[in-house]
Amino acid sequence: MRISYGKEHLGSGRHGQVYAATSTMAARSDDVGRVFALKKTAVTNHVRHPMLLHEACALVLLRGHPSVPRVVAWGRSQYFEYLVMDRLGSTLDQTLKTIEPHRLTLRNAIVLVCQMLDVIEHVHEKGIVHCDIKPRNFVFGTKEHAGRLHLIDFGLSRPWIDPTTRKPFPEDANFGFRGTLHFASRHVHLGHTPSRRDDMESLAYILVKLLTGTLPWADTKETEDLLPILFAYSGKTLCEGYDDVFARFVDDVLGLQYDETPKYQYWRQAFRDVVPGLPVDAVYDPEDDSEPHVGVPPKTVLRCDDHPKPAEREPEDSDPLLERVLGGASRSKDGGQHGFAPNWGSSWLGASAIRAGDVFGDEFAIVNLKEEEEEEEEEEGGVEFIDVPPDYSHGSAAYAGMTPLEEMKNDQSSTRCI
Repeated sequence: MRISYGKEHLGSGRHGQVYAATSTMAARSDDVGRVFALKKTAVTNHVRHPMLLHEACALVLLRGHPSVPRVVAWGRSQYFEYLVMDRLGSTLDQTLKTIEPHRLTLRNAIVLVCQMLDVIEHVHEKGIVHCDIKPRNFVFGTKEHAGRLHLIDFGLSRPWIDPTTRKPFPEDANFGFRGTLHFASRHVHLGHTPSRRDDMESLAYILVKLLTGTLPWADTKETEDLLPILFAYSGKTLCEGYDDVFARFVDDVLGLQYDETPKYQYWRQAFRDVVPGLPVDAVYDPEDDSEPHVGVPPKTVLRCDDHPKPAEREPEDSDPLLERVLGGASRSKDGGQHGFAPNWGSSWLGASAIRAGDVFGDEFAIVNLKEEEEEEEEEEGGVEFIDVPPDYSHGSAAYAGMTPLEEMKNDQSSTRCI
């Protein structure tokens, strides 16, 4: 596959940029000329487990669900890593901001929660936890899929099942924080290993935001200040004024044990029962104006100054955030073997890597195997190589000196496209 990009910048994240990209050459004729989303991050030869390869691997493993976006291609040059995916629409966060206050219907809120719950169950069934469930990581589709949410950004995801024993990994109280401050679970804030319960707790906080329009801790900036608030609230106080099914759901997920299986199907049915006659395959309808509406904050505001603070974590030997960002062999040097470091004099952040304990096995081999399987079965969404660096047709990153020429690497250790 060959692509050009740069005329339209779609967004940026903690580790890279996202652009609209046009396919100029592809194995599938219907992909030629199509506009995709291209994720781009810095990488070096010292990154043992690249972030976008990890994300591509997760998406390959999760294929087959309507709320999992199609991954088209992956490639790596000396300096950057690329991931090509189907272009989607607006995020749930963006959509909620366009809705007038208190005008989100209960029917639409139920549909959104059921869609999110459904794809989270699919992710968990594949032995993966997302680790960053939040409104910004749910994106609406386009055209005939405009009413369906898609779960994106698997850069922080990890396996929750040991592939050898097929049992959950043991819980570690010194795992470190992972996720987004306001939507991360209490146990994640305490530094525990993320598991299915933590994705579910993050979903519960999204539900609270849908119902009330905000979170009681939305203005809190530090974990130390946030934890007492999280432990002070219950489902009843968070969902005051709404059907008690929502409070029961919040309390249920807050009480989940580390390796406990959430009741996905039970809660989907319980939510649908709130709106009689709601089809199982119902989609979000922006024109829906049925009663009642949601988005009204609860009247109860708790004071948690006297609430007992959770026990502090044990001292850690290393900085987990540093491990997550630098990882393994990438600690030794910031640049690659080519004498060029993307973050020296560049507007790009330094290379990002995945912890060895977070990979889904031999990720390159998994992607490779999936390619061969799909070629044999001729399934939709086959995989490709990016055989040359994408053409950046509008502007460039700010390097010290001139922008270096990129060459795609074709050895197993560094390059594969899906």
